[in-house]
Amino acid sequence: GLKKSDNSILKKDTSLKSQGGPLLIILLFTLISFLVDPILKCPKFNSGGKNLCNSESLLLIIFMHHFLVCFAYLGWLFNNPAILFLYLLMPPVIFLHWKTNDNMCIFTQKINDECGEDYKFHHIFDSLPSSIKYGVGGCGYLYGLYKFVKIM
Repeated sequence: GLKKSDNSILKKDTSLKSQGGPLLIILLFTLISFLVDPILKCPKFNSGGKNLCNSESLLLIIFMHHFLVCFAYLGWLFNNPAILFLYLLMPPVIFLHWKTNDNMCIFTQKINDECGEDYKFHHIFDSLPSSIKYGVGGCGYLYGLYKFVKIM
């Protein structure tokens, strides 16, 4: 059998300081996803009407939305049990949120309220076919669960 000390990938790491690698990867994907988001190119966003570029709080909400999606896909990269636990909680929490909020994300609702139009959230993983997107997400989740069980 595989012992916890046999493989550094399965090594329990409770220090947040050593989680910089996975965090950097997630932040890189977040930044790319944020920068290619179609809302940043929307005419209403850039000029005329409400100039949403002047709304730092709205930009922060959009960035956080991208971060959470990237964390939902890549959170399995972490070896910290607390972070893995948060990662494993995301799908059921998101599912319950959507089911209790008319199948809408609270971040998307906030953006729509601010801009006054229907904004469909687009993230970096939307460019993948659904079967690959959900396959990668599902495999990542199962691997995160495996890591969590092994390092506990």
